[in-house]
Amino acid sequence: MTNETLSTDPISVGGPLLLTINQVAALLNLGRTKTYEIVRSGTLKSYKIGSRRLIRREDVDRYVDFIVREQGETGG
Repeated sequence: MTNETLSTDPISVGGPLLLTINQVAALLNLGRTKTYEIVRSGTLKSYKIGSRRLIRREDVDRYVDFIVREQGETGG
């Protein structure tokens, strides 16, 4: 086995740990404005790093689970 075989590139393994607003908007099929609204409401946790607002992928998953619980599997 070579060192290349053993490398664990986080991008290829599971994607980035922190996502931008644009990435989250794309994942949720929402616009930037609506995504910022959800973040501002506190329903979707975000972190400020420098001038960037970033969101953990697991928090996006939790948000989706929250929506499903609130509206049921069939939607609202």
